[in-house]
Amino acid sequence: MTHQYIKKVMDNYLRLLGKRPHNAHLPIVQGDHPELDTSDLLDDAGIQIYQSLIGSLQWAIQIGRFDIATAVMTLSRFRVCPRQGHLDRVKRVIGYLSKFKHGVIRIRTDKPDYSNIPKKEYDWFYTCYAGAREGIPEDCPTPPRQLGCYHHLR
Repeated sequence: MTHQYIKKVMDNYLRLLGKRPHNAHLPIVQGDHPELDTSDLLDDAGIQIYQSLIGSLQWAIQIGRFDIATAVMTLSRFRVCPRQGHLDRVKRVIGYLSKFKHGVIRIRTDKPDYSNIPKKEYDWFYTCYAGAREGIPEDCPTPPRQLGCYHHLR
């Protein structure tokens, strides 16, 4: 399912920018600081493209592409007034998705069967916790008696 959405993102990219994205091995470059970008501000058409691409990447995260979440959330901060460098970074994230369009993160929802794994019993007396006791201050007030959850409503 996600690879079908990624195909739609690529088609949208082609429609907006007129070419396919370059493949990227990582969604962001290590040590990159988009908040320090001083490239030219985008015009109104560029802002619209930026916002459209960011929105499509946010949907990709929602349907399971958690691997781009940090990059997309970082770049989402610049939706109102993005710069050319920010758009280039978004293009890189889309290039990463293009290269790894079939990548998925699988989440098991069934309960695993651990019955064949031997259960090891530990004797906690011989650990650093041996003889541990809760430290209660001597001047601590006595807790009130529990009368039931709804007693105060009567």
